[in-house]
Amino acid sequence: MKKTLKLLSNLVGFTGIWTALPIYFLENQQILPVTTKQAFYMTAALSAWIMLNNLWSIACEGKQFSEFQAGDGLIPDTGLKKDSPQKRAATYPKIPTELISKNPEGIILGCDKGRYVRIKNQILHSCIVGGSGSGKTSTVILDTLLANYSAPELEMLTFCIDIKGELHEKATKKDDPTIYVVDPSNRRTAGWDVWYRLHGDPSDDLIVESMEEIAEALIVSTNPKDMFFVVNARSMFTGLLVYYFKKGESFIDAVNHILESDAKKLIEEIIEESVKSDLWYQYLAKFVGKKAESVEDCMVEMTTNLSVFSKSDVKFCFRDNAVKASPAAFKENKSIFLAIPEHLLGSYQAIMRLCTAQVLQDLQRRPDADAAAKPILVLIDEFARLGRVETIFNALATLRSKKTMVMLAFQSMAQMEVIYSKEEARVIADNCRIKVICECADPDTAKDVSAWCGNYQNKKETLNGGKNRSKSYTYEEKPIVEQGDLITLTKKDEVILIISGIGYLRPKKCYYFKDRKISSLAEQVREFNQRR
Repeated sequence: MKKTLKLLSNLVGFTGIWTALPIYFLENQQILPVTTKQAFYMTAALSAWIMLNNLWSIACEGKQFSEFQAGDGLIPDTGLKKDSPQKRAATYPKIPTELISKNPEGIILGCDKGRYVRIKNQILHSCIVGGSGSGKTSTVILDTLLANYSAPELEMLTFCIDIKGELHEKATKKDDPTIYVVDPSNRRTAGWDVWYRLHGDPSDDLIVESMEEIAEALIVSTNPKDMFFVVNARSMFTGLLVYYFKKGESFIDAVNHILESDAKKLIEEIIEESVKSDLWYQYLAKFVGKKAESVEDCMVEMTTNLSVFSKSDVKFCFRDNAVKASPAAFKENKSIFLAIPEHLLGSYQAIMRLCTAQVLQDLQRRPDADAAAKPILVLIDEFARLGRVETIFNALATLRSKKTMVMLAFQSMAQMEVIYSKEEARVIADNCRIKVICECADPDTAKDVSAWCGNYQNKKETLNGGKNRSKSYTYEEKPIVEQGDLITLTKKDEVILIISGIGYLRPKKCYYFKDRKISSLAEQVREFNQRR
């Protein structure tokens, strides 16, 4: 029925018979002093005029029948539009049938003629690029989560950085026993177990490996000039964590001992009571005898990234909470949402980085997944705002064989290059085999997107003069997507997809609150949560 009405609407717009209504109204109200017969001739003439203009649009401008609506063709264009038939054909290529589904499922990327454009049964990393309000969350992310958590059988497990806490609230049912929600500012949610690998009787190698991973996740810098201090601060922090762990301290207590102490004096006291065979000795001994300023510089680099762990709510989350999440949850077929209030993004940056790094490291250690294992989606919203995540490069290179997909959402390549070098940002983007462009205003990012989309062959017609006039044709390569096209995607409700092995596509955006089926799923979740 919907398709029939759309077809009728296109037909009315194309033929111009819509003009009968205003002419009848003007004649009936005696505003237009004509007879009914004259009104009929006027309608026929206007319809013929409109149809000729619309035929011209199809023949010379490449306009499609499905684009016509009432009003089109009344005023003719003064010349050819910029878009040639080749340009229009290249701009809106046909969506491959393997990406089309009648029902919401898998990774939902957009919609086409009332059907979903999605990736299913494939493990592909992806990135979503778009500024605030461009639809990153309300299209791809929430569509995918709602389809997943409303399915009769869960399609994939997730680790999700949930900015504002809206993703788990809108996509999952409250008190779901298969989901951990971790919000360090909310004591009613689960905590986080930093020492999750070290329960029981861990080996010395495991202890050192775990502490080095924690230090790498927490102590970062975007300035290459600081790397000397970063490396030394990581070594210092690793040694101190090992020391306090061996003393039976929790992660939070270890960090707070460090924050409350004079670094030089603390290290000297530890080394004085230690022997060379102690696990922490090699990490801390090199700081003994160093100038106080040198040690202090390393301490400043270290404590800058640790101060958040002195907050009372954070202490409860990481130490006192009886229910704690960790990467071990995936072995129990459970998912994790790390919910961070937006106003705390800056101060909780280290927490997001630590939890994300531990998840990525743990997934890399897993054996290659068998066919029966559920896929895992690591969804990191506002990825660039986490700060530098060192392990992302290895994760993108290795996790496909573990049936793990990484989905990164960020505003632009320029935003990424504040945290990573230009080459590193490019490596991250290149490892994402699905690129979703919701909108782009940054000129450098627009150049990258235009290059990703590729070129088309534009046919150029030349009229040769002289006695025997003739036409000749040449072809030139032009970009399918120009930089100016990218700032109008939200206005047009369009999304650009670049999929490895398929190429460039341009379906409509699928807003979860506009789509009939997905909005119904969202409403079911909302009603369930209101009753709890």
